[in-house]
This record gives sequence, structure tokens and C-alpha cells, in this order.
Amino acid sequence: MTDVAAFNSALSKGDPAAAVAHYTGPFLDGVHLRGESEFERWADDNRRVLAMRYVDALETLTVAATARRDTADAVHWARRLNAADAFNTRAALLLIHVFDAAGDRAAAIKQGESHATLLRNELGVEPSVELTQTLARLRASPPSTRHVQSAPGGNGTLVADQRRSRPA
Repeated sequence: MTDVAAFNSALSKGDPAAAVAHYTGPFLDGVHLRGESEFERWADDNRRVLAMRYVDALETLTVAATARRDTADAVHWARRLNAADAFNTRAALLLIHVFDAAGDRAAAIKQGESHATLLRNELGVEPSVELTQTLARLRASPPSTRHVQSAPGGNGTLVADQRRSRPA
């Protein structure tokens, strides 16, 4: 079985962890045939679809780990998600929320600042209002115990439950 077949099979069985284990990088990366524009279009389309499905699987794993309150796993998957889709502000916000939920406010702020800088320097665009507001809120509020969970409706969007930890 090829890595693509194993990847697709794992996804169809609802096993995103197995799927990401089979994803070895962009489809036919570096393979080009001269004068074969139809092949190039086919390879590009497959490369794009497989990369999107990989990113979706990583997001699913991050959300699931967050729902289980497994911060180590959530951080692991969210970091991989950001590495796979560095320009995706939604993925950056997910990692920011995961870091903050794990109690690492400094890493959350650093991630947000790094993402904003990447967008400015590489794409020439300003960060989204949501990212800017999230960073301002993180800088302004004292660190707290934040529990990240799936939003109502099960659409995979994360929201932070702002429960302050009580002093011991």
C-alpha cells in the first residue's frame, strides 16, 4: 500500500493520528515532467487536496486533545498544525489558545507576535482583528487557568473558558 493510500484509508476509518503518521510531505514533491502540463495540474491538485486533508487531521487531533484536557498532546498537534500551515491565522490562534490553556502565557504571546510578523514580512498584510485583540487581551490580563474546549455546535472552533484559578 502506498503512503497516499494508507493516509486516505486511515482518514476514511476516522483515525487522524494514523493518517498524519502516513503523511510524508507534499505529494510527488519535486517530480516534474517536461511538457506534461496535464500531469502537472493533476499533481498540483492532488498535492493541494492531500495537504488540506493533512491540516484538517492535525486540527482534529488538536481539538480532540483539548477536549480531553491533554495539554501536552494539544500543544504537540497544534505545533505540527502551525508548521504545516504557517500562514493560517486560525491555526495560529488555536496554538495561542492551547499555550495559554497549558499555562504558558509567554509562549502564547510569542506565537501571536511571530505570526503577526510573518504575515507582515512575508505577505505584506496586517494581522486579523481577532489576532490583534487576542494578543492585547493576553498582554493585559494576568495569567489564569484557562480551559479550552469545543464551542457549542461542534464546528471545531475553540473558545476559552475564562475561569480564574483560586489561590491555594
